[in-house]
Amino acid sequence: MNQKNKFWIGIGVAVVAIILIAIAIGKSGSKKTGTTSATPTKPAYGIKQDAPAGQLVKSMPEQLIVDKEAGITASYQNSYESGTVLANAQFTSTDSISKVYNDYLNVLKTAKYKIITSKLSASLGTINASNLSSTVSVQIIKMNGKTNVVVNYLIR
Repeated sequence: MNQKNKFWIGIGVAVVAIILIAIAIGKSGSKKTGTTSATPTKPAYGIKQDAPAGQLVKSMPEQLIVDKEAGITASYQNSYESGTVLANAQFTSTDSISKVYNDYLNVLKTAKYKIITSKLSASLGTINASNLSSTVSVQIIKMNGKTNVVVNYLIR
């Protein structure tokens, strides 16, 4: 399998994870009762907030960035009327894909997350974990000698 195919498979895995998170948000969203409020509410589809360049949004725990030397390439969060927040962070690491993968397994297990699924190959690592109040989805993609990481953090 060539490098481009591996990249698109990794992107596909990330998209599927985001779709599953969106479905979970939709199922847990609150229903309107027909009452009005003087206080504006967040739209059901979410309000996106981008972090300043190189920084994390406030709802993304710093412990979920396992490579402290890596520069954050993007971070944003969507806040929903139901109180659910989806935070995202992306970074590029100089560490190997297996080191980043194992670091995430250790951080998540230490933080008492239940590992739902995990898989590692030479060019792609994925981890999905959950606890009582949040879900973490990590995609690690090796491409052009770099380890690219996307972390989604869903707060329920």
